[in-house]
Amino acid sequence: MKTLAGRILIACLLVGLCAPFASAQCQDTEGSKDHPLISRYPGSCITHYRTAEFDEMTLPLGKLKNSVPEKVKNLEGKITFIDYETPAGRSELEVYRNYETALKNAGFEILFSCAHNDGCGDGDPMIWRAQGGENWENDNQR
Repeated sequence: MKTLAGRILIACLLVGLCAPFASAQCQDTEGSKDHPLISRYPGSCITHYRTAEFDEMTLPLGKLKNSVPEKVKNLEGKITFIDYETPAGRSELEVYRNYETALKNAGFEILFSCAHNDGCGDGDPMIWRAQGGENWENDNQR
């Protein structure tokens, strides 16, 4: 019996020690889900999620000149915005290359890509900008 009681005590201590780490991990925004065409980067969680059944957006297809893309394509249709928090210790390039490879393997064509702020603009990488009445790019609503 002492052995079983000792194992239970050790298990309880381990659960108690691990609990702060489990609660520190990010959690998906309520009501969010991954896009059906591509899965998330391992260990990531969804921090912002929005969808619109029909809206318009501008897809940049060229480098920025005076904060405006040289070339764009205007698109309309269903829009899904998913913002992920990636695991600590992972570089933006690692995560980007992972998604780029996954998209290519799924048959997608990369229409435009830039790196090292060489005409890409400042701040976080932006893949698209919605044109509708809502600001999807800097959305803090959930």
